[in-house]
Amino acid sequence: MKIVLTVVLAAIFLAAVWSGYRRGLILSAAQLAAIVVALYGAALLAGLFSDRLLPVAEPFAGGYFEGQLDIVATELPDNDAGLSGEDWVAAHPDTAQEYAEQCFAAAGVAGRPAQRMARAALAMRDEQGVTLRAAMTQVYCARLCYVLVTSVGFLLILLILAAIGNLPNLAFKLPNREKLNDIGGAALGAVNGVCFGILLCWALQFAGPVIGRDTLAHTALAKALLAIDVLTLGVGV
Repeated sequence: MKIVLTVVLAAIFLAAVWSGYRRGLILSAAQLAAIVVALYGAALLAGLFSDRLLPVAEPFAGGYFEGQLDIVATELPDNDAGLSGEDWVAAHPDTAQEYAEQCFAAAGVAGRPAQRMARAALAMRDEQGVTLRAAMTQVYCARLCYVLVTSVGFLLILLILAAIGNLPNLAFKLPNREKLNDIGGAALGAVNGVCFGILLCWALQFAGPVIGRDTLAHTALAKALLAIDVLTLGVGV
C-alpha cells in the first residue's frame, strides 16, 4: 500500500504540473483559489451538517471503535489483572492522554489528529461527566462524519467551480508572455499538485482501517506533505 500511495501522490503532482503548463498562469492561479474556497466552503458545510450523520454512523463506527478499545485494554502495560481501559486510566491518571491517543491510533487515526481528538475526549469527559470510553467514541464518530462531509463537499464544490469556470470556454493567458504563461502555469500547477496531495493525506489520516494504520507514517512522500501542511490549519479537526 505504501508503494501505491507514493505512486498516486506522484501522479497527482505530475498531472497538476502538466495541467498548469497547459492552462497557463492565470487559470492555474484561479484553480489554486478554487482549492482554498472549496476546502473552507466544505469545512463550513461540515460544521453545519455533519452532526446529522451521527445517528447513522454511531452504530457502525462506534461499534468498530469500541472493539478497538477492548483490544488496546488487553495490551496495556502492568495490566495483568485484566482491567478495562477505564479502570486502568483511573489507576494511572497521568497516562490518560497517552491512552486516548493509543486508542485513536488503534482505530486508524494517525498523527496530530489523534492527539487533538484525545484532548477533546478528555475535555468532554471532564466537562460533561461521561466516561472516557463514551467520550472517545463520541469524538471518533463526530470527527469521522466531519471528515467525510468535508471530503465529499470539497469535491462537489471544486467540480461546481470548475464547471462555472469552463462555461465561457476562454483561454486566459497573458498576451505576448508565452514563457511567463508556461513557466508560471507549471509552477502554480506544482503548488496545486502539492495542495491536492496534502488534502488526500489529510483525509487518509482517518482511513487507517482501509489503507493500513502505519501506511502514512511509513510513506516518505506522505510524511513530507503532512509536515508542510498549512492548508488545513483552519479546518476544524
